Amino acid sequence: MRFLIPFSVFCACTGSSYNQGAITPTGDDTADTADTNDTDTGTNPDTGDTGEPEVCTNMWHPIHESGWSKTFTATYEDTQGTATEEGLGANKTPSGLPVYQYRDAISNTNDEGYNVIVSVACDLDGQEGMFMVEWAGEYNYTLFEFFPMNVQVTSILTPPRKYLSPEWALDAGGAEGSWEYAYELMIIQESDGKQPEPLPTQVTGTYYDAGTQQITLFDGTEVTAYKLTNDFLLVNDIQTLEGHIEQYWVKGLGMVREVFEDQTAGTELLTKELSGYSGLSIIED
Repeated sequence: MRFLIPFSVFCACTGSSYNQGAITPTGDDTADTADTNDTDTGTNPDTGDTGEPEVCTNMWHPIHESGWSKTFTATYEDTQGTATEEGLGANKTPSGLPVYQYRDAISNTNDEGYNVIVSVACDLDGQEGMFMVEWAGEYNYTLFEFFPMNVQVTSILTPPRKYLSPEWALDAGGAEGSWEYAYELMIIQESDGKQPEPLPTQVTGTYYDAGTQQITLFDGTEVTAYKLTNDFLLVNDIQTLEGHIEQYWVKGLGMVREVFEDQTAGTELLTKELSGYSGLSIIED
């Protein structure tokens, strides 16, 4: 079993004989959105303070909108499946950082997959763009091809990874050209009541603007898509992985197509293709 961690916007794999998953956020799904009754400055913002990031809007990834959903046809672990994304709106991380959150889930016909909540911020440390901060959720996989497993995990990026240019740059077809990143991905796994197990992981890579092109969506609609590629190297005590990701983004919809390749093994780890959406609208400038 090869364990895939979603990067979405996502760009890393870890594990070979076991899986690091993600700890499901405390409480039920209603805890994922801003809590107007809470006076704590952690996960649930105070009354009057929704945690709304002041400048965090980018219609190429409209996560500042809540209540939207998308479905995808997908492959995961070389097996057909389905994937979903769901907008959850504004919140705060346990450290108090204002973020937007969305749910990213996938399952295949072998009942393998993940269900995580992703936290995203923007314009951090004087840099424009969208940044992956952390994700948390659960993973299901089959150990040694026979034993079904469920693993919880929290994954935190230090510093957060820039994964998308600001809206003005994308409107220009990718005006930034490319940017490099380097961070530690701290994966904390937990299963069967055992002590949490941290797995420090070093990730370095480069994003490349690949311009815009016309593509056809599932319903026959012709749209302008922005193509972004990501080449990265991931190193931890379990493995060294060299990977390549191609993503297509549509203004108003966000990501509509993704291919995730393990260049070390020469295999595709995940593919996603938009098959439906609600609560979002295509924006053609």
